[in-house]
Formats: sequence, structure tokens, C-alpha cells
Amino acid sequence: MPQANNAQEQSTEASPREQEAETTRRVGRGFLIITAAKLWFVISASVLNFGLPLLFSNAADYGAYGVVINVASLLNMVMITGTLQAVSKLVSERSSSVAALAKRAVLLQTVIALPIAVIYFFSAHAIADWLNDPSYVPLLQISSVIVLSYAYYAVFVGCFNGMAAFRQQASLDMLFATLRVILVLAGVAVGLGVAGAVGGFAVAAVGILLISVFWLYRHLRQYDETASGKVDARRLGLFLLSTLLYTFLLNTVMRIDLFMLKRISGAIEGFEQSSNALSGAYNLVLNVARVPYQAVIAIAFVIFPLLSQSTFEQDREATRSYVSNTMRYTLFIVFGFVAALAGGGADVLRPIYPDYAYATVILLPVMLAYAFFATSYVASTMLIAAGRPGLASAICALMGLSMALGCSLTLEPGQAPMDMLWATAYSVLISMSLGMAAVYAAMRWRFGAFAPWRSVLRIATVSAVVLALGALTSFSQLFGYTDVWPGSLELGVGTVSKDFYGSRLLTLAIAAAKATGLGLLYLIGLWASREFGPEDWNRLRRVFKKRG
Repeated sequence: MPQANNAQEQSTEASPREQEAETTRRVGRGFLIITAAKLWFVISASVLNFGLPLLFSNAADYGAYGVVINVASLLNMVMITGTLQAVSKLVSERSSSVAALAKRAVLLQTVIALPIAVIYFFSAHAIADWLNDPSYVPLLQISSVIVLSYAYYAVFVGCFNGMAAFRQQASLDMLFATLRVILVLAGVAVGLGVAGAVGGFAVAAVGILLISVFWLYRHLRQYDETASGKVDARRLGLFLLSTLLYTFLLNTVMRIDLFMLKRISGAIEGFEQSSNALSGAYNLVLNVARVPYQAVIAIAFVIFPLLSQSTFEQDREATRSYVSNTMRYTLFIVFGFVAALAGGGADVLRPIYPDYAYATVILLPVMLAYAFFATSYVASTMLIAAGRPGLASAICALMGLSMALGCSLTLEPGQAPMDMLWATAYSVLISMSLGMAAVYAAMRWRFGAFAPWRSVLRIATVSAVVLALGALTSFSQLFGYTDVWPGSLELGVGTVSKDFYGSRLLTLAIAAAKATGLGLLYLIGLWASREFGPEDWNRLRRVFKKRG
């Protein structure tokens, strides 16, 4: 009997450690699965960003596609992110109600999303007029199909996320990314131009919606207990509306600078095509600068149901631990990309897009801005998971208003193209910095935790050193680059003369090696500063360790 009691005590003592190890393993594997999907999403987006400028007949077409897709994405991402978080939160709290909750959420989307998509369709003329380009009207109308499809698709992905079925969620994301790349590029390749690209996106959105419905139905059939349960429809509706508001503000922050640049640069009659070309170059810089944000979306997806559950159960210690570790690893990832990509700067992008290379001079301030934005996004997601979507929305509103004000005060019709780019870049950096300060204060107030200050200082120091090394080894000091503003759009894409080291392909290989080297230096710096130590390695091992 004493031996039995002793064994029982040892089992009880080991239980918290086992629970911690299992939580680490579950979080880590969930992060890896979702990261794999988001990595595939980034790769597929890179294929689009690489292929479309080359497939389109001129830079203006790529700019028009970028502006139209960003207008549609303003609503797309509102629907998918806001709905996903609302559904995931309630499913994570009461997984037995997932089937009933999915049905209720579909009905709510019919009431909310369908009218929004219809209004968006009939507002195409007004939006095109505001952007000073009437050619956008049919393109915007086609994109309304994407908006509606995303709204319903988000319900089913949210169910998978709330059940911690990260494998199914990741599979849907990867399949959608693949369909989108194939159909968008095919639409341009067959000669349908910008309309073909937007139409291909719409067909991919409808296709993934149908697949997600079938997958969730098949998944729920395996678990009879999930087929019943009561749903607080009022709470679901209120939380859905609050998260939709937050994600609308979030995505407005990500796009208002591009819209303001397009509107003001195209205000002069006869400058529409040049305005599209300038917007396309800025959009290319944005796509690179948003890589850190794309990289940490997986963190937000995985931490959301866990933090939602811990706050629902009022587990303060678990919540504080989630917050501190999540923010620290978020900074690891975000500034690693900043060091590699912004450190490489024009050297990395010039061999791929010589006609857009003139815009890469603003890459560093825009990437720093999006590093702050990505960190704020993860923190805001935790505020929403803790039931504070209003606070997250207020922070986004602060960033959006300050950015719109900054662009309005610094951008003027008729400005030199480079002056417009610099004015937009610094407006973005200032507004994102304000948002970062606000979200830090909010996290301290709500959770009493954030990334440790020692970690922040070490990561910032290592990043600054790597960025300085990148600037000192700039290829412009070795080669005679002549980046120019391609004001004459008759030149088209790929015809602006550039000097390369030996050949364009060799220059691209050297640039890729430089970006990789800077990334490795960043990791070495974290190790040398003891920011990434034995405890972090142990966590990584637990992620990959099989169950006992």
C-alpha cells in the first residue's frame, strides 16, 4: 500500500509537467502545421507576385490588378478573419455545439455578408470614381463573388480552428492557395488580362467554399457528440459583429496607404496609367513588407483557441504565460524577416523586377512599419480572445486615422513619384509605431504581461547590426545600377535597361545568397546574445517529440 500511495503521489506530481509538455507539443505542432500552410500561402503569393508582372503586357495592368484585389481584400479579410475568430472562440469554449453553431453562423452570414456583397457590387461605380479610374468598375463587380464566398468559407474554417483540427484547416488553406495561383495565372495567360486574373480568383474562392462544406460535414459525422448542443445566438451575433468591425479596421490600416496613393496620384487628368504603374510598384513593396505579418498569422490562429479557453476558465497564470511566450517568439520571427529582406533591400528585388526597382528605396521604413503591425496583430488577437474586441478595434482605428491623416497632409497631386513614395512610407511607419505603443499599453493593462524587455532589447540590437551589414554590402556600391522612374508606359515591362553582374540570373543567385546569409547572421546573433537558449531548444524538442 505505501508503494501504491507513493506511485500515486508521483503520478500526481508528474501531472502538471505532463500537461505542460502536452500543451507545448500541441501548440508547437499546431503552429508548425498552420505555418506550413501559411508558408505555402506565401510561396504561392510569391509565384503570383513574380508571375503577374511578367505576364501582364505593361506595368499599369499589374497596378490595376493590385488596387482592385486590395479593395476586394478589404472585405474578404474582414469576412474570413472576423468570422473565423468569432466561430473559433465559441467552438473552443463548447465544442459539443459545433454543428449547431455552424448552422447558426451560416444563417448570420446570410443576413450580414450577403447584403454587404450586394452593396459592394452596386457600389463599384462610386469606388472607381473615388479612385479616379472608371476602368475599375467591371473588375470590382467580378470581385464581389470573392467577398461572398469568403464569408461562408470562414464559418467552416473557424469550426476546424475552434476544434484545434489544425491539419484540416491547413489543408484547406493550402488547397485554396494552389487553386488561386493556377486560375489567376491561367486567366492572364489565355489573354483575358486583368479581368481574367480577377475572374480566376473568384472561381478559386467558390471552389474552396464547396470543398470546405464537404470536409466539415465529413468530419462531424465521425463525432456524434458534436451534432447537438445549444448555441447562444445573441452572443454569437454580437461577437461576430465586433470581430467584423475589428478586422475591417485592421484591413483598412493595411490598405489605406495604397488607396490614398492611387487616388491622389491619379487626380490629374491623363495621369491614370502612370498612376497605376506607381501604385503597382508601391504594391510590390507592400507585398514584401507584409511577409512578417504573413509569417505570424499561424501564431494567432494557434494561440487564439488556447487563450480563449484559459481566459474563459479564468486561469491567470496560464494566460500570462501564453502572452509572454507568444509575444517573445513573435518578435523572433518578425524581425528575422526584417533583417533578411530589408537588409537585402533592392539587391534582392532588382534582379526579379528591374522595372519596379526604383521603389525599393522605401522598403526599410515600410518593413519596419509592418514589423510593428505584425506584432500588434498578434497582441490584438489575444485581446479579442480575452473578450476585448472593442479595445483591439480602437487601436486599429488609431492607426487607420493617423495613416489617412498623414497621407492627406503629405501627398499632393503633381508631386514627383519618388516624393509620393517617401511621403506614403513615412506616414505608414508613424501610424504603425503609434499602434505598437497603444497595443503594448493595452497588453500590460489586460494581462500584465508582454515580451520581456531584455528580449526586446536583444532582438532589436541583433536586427540593427544585421541591417547595418546589409547596407554596407549593398550591390549599388559595386555595380552601376540606373534605377529610373518608367514614366513612359509604352516601354512596358522588362524593357527598362539595367546593369547586372554577369547576368540577371547570376545576380539573382547572389542576392538570394545575401538574404540567406543575413538571416543566418540574425539567428547566430540571437544565440550569441543568449536570447535563444537551452530552454528554447527544449521547447522545440518537445514539439517534435512523439507521445509517450
